[in-house]
Amino acid sequence: MRYLALGLAVLMLAPLVAYAQTDEEIFEEFQFNFATPGARAAAMGRAFIGLADDATAAETNPAGLVILTKPEASFEIKRTDYTVERAAGYNSLSDGTTTDFGQAITSPSFLSFVYPVGRLRFAFFRQEFLNYEESFALGLRKIPDSGTEFLPSTGEVDFLGANWGGAVAYQLSPKAFAGFSVKYSQLKADTKTAKFSGTVLQDRSSISDTQSGLSFTVGFLANPSRKLSIGAIYERNPQFDYTEHYEAFLIPPTKKDYAVTIKIPDRFGFGAAVRPTESLTVLADVQVIQYSQIAEKTTLILFADKGLSPSDFDIDNATEFHVGAEYMFFVGDTALAVRGGTFTNPSHDLRYVGDKTSVWGHVADELFNFGEEDTAIGYTVGGGVVLASRVQIDVAYLISDPFNEFSASFVVRF
Repeated sequence: MRYLALGLAVLMLAPLVAYAQTDEEIFEEFQFNFATPGARAAAMGRAFIGLADDATAAETNPAGLVILTKPEASFEIKRTDYTVERAAGYNSLSDGTTTDFGQAITSPSFLSFVYPVGRLRFAFFRQEFLNYEESFALGLRKIPDSGTEFLPSTGEVDFLGANWGGAVAYQLSPKAFAGFSVKYSQLKADTKTAKFSGTVLQDRSSISDTQSGLSFTVGFLANPSRKLSIGAIYERNPQFDYTEHYEAFLIPPTKKDYAVTIKIPDRFGFGAAVRPTESLTVLADVQVIQYSQIAEKTTLILFADKGLSPSDFDIDNATEFHVGAEYMFFVGDTALAVRGGTFTNPSHDLRYVGDKTSVWGHVADELFNFGEEDTAIGYTVGGGVVLASRVQIDVAYLISDPFNEFSASFVVRF
């Protein structure tokens, strides 16, 4: 799945015929990445809501923790290679040419510990829901049909978001389980942008802050038979409020602070796992992500002074489909698994939907409606090994637009 689009539409008119922007370059392409934790689930098309039978269930579907009958610890490390296509050339907004930016990031993305007590299960976990870095340089860009241009700019982006959580699950009946997790969420934001006229600095902006909030997930899992399990989750996520520092080196120079809100969208999902044989499990998930909440909370800094409002911007909610399979077999006493899957990633970019005939409406249209909306398809593959029924090692590789990802996870059962 792609990264969630977060648009901050922030432009101001500068001298001559050039537009100086504060930070819209950062948010033209920046998106969150909702990833299912654990290499095992990642290899199965990120489908896991209807199975949720290991320690990663604490985040994916806490109801599945009931399946675990012994203490279990899980750890995952992940390398994500981002490719961000930006309109960086002079005619890029007219002819659609793009320049690739991005960066590869390796980090410990998930860890958890589960402890069973009677019909209850308790879990503690940490999950990175976002780890994104990028540096870019955009040249002078012509605004089509306007006779004006965007000034050259540079930018640096560093976002790190993590959930620290606890979960509890309860066995409602032999075939029905419920779970709940509450998370302390932190999002560190460090951004810098600068605009130039020739070699002269025109303006710059920055955000450097860490904000926190609470989120929670409610999950349900049922096993009508040995060959079928079904699950459902609802996740409520927080919003984070930052201060952006803006400085323009005009005559007279100006300095101002702006309130900036970033809302992590809520989501709900349904999943099923079918076991046609003892060795084969087939999974399918459907997730609805409420991306429109981002646009509702979008902070409009300078567009607000030009007659545009939050209602002029929108992001479509998206329905994602995740499908995967796992085949288990034995070599001697060692259990092995091969896995594969696919998933859809509908476009969820911020779009300008207001009046396009005004000067500022035309600018917003060219900036935020660049490129076509489409649905990308991602593919996953991986495998695993279980050693002495106590240690499990899994790996996964994901190919998608606009990122590729490798993950390895380790599970220890006590």
